[in-house]
Amino acid sequence: MANPTALKIADFLNEWGLIAIGFGLIAGGLTQIATIAGIVLLLLYYVSTPPLVGLTYSIPTEGSYLVVNKTLIEMAALLVLALFPTGRHVGLDVFIFRKKARLQPI
Repeated sequence: MANPTALKIADFLNEWGLIAIGFGLIAGGLTQIATIAGIVLLLLYYVSTPPLVGLTYSIPTEGSYLVVNKTLIEMAALLVLALFPTGRHVGLDVFIFRKKARLQPI
């Protein structure tokens, strides 16, 4: 039997985590933190219901996958975003991590 208080806390953290990660990725603010948090969250989703042969779940699945499912693909896409600093060129990170121009002596 599940603890109702723990379920409410996990539900709250899941909802607001998804909102914060989504806002960070869409607006381009703190993209490195948002992508790493997204990878961790998707890893938790993947581990909780892995697409392996012979496992049955109480929730219906959307297809017949073998090891690779959409969660793993989304995690790989976020890994690409984490490896390349695209947020430093477009989005709110441009303003957050702005470097002041230094005067060079002639």
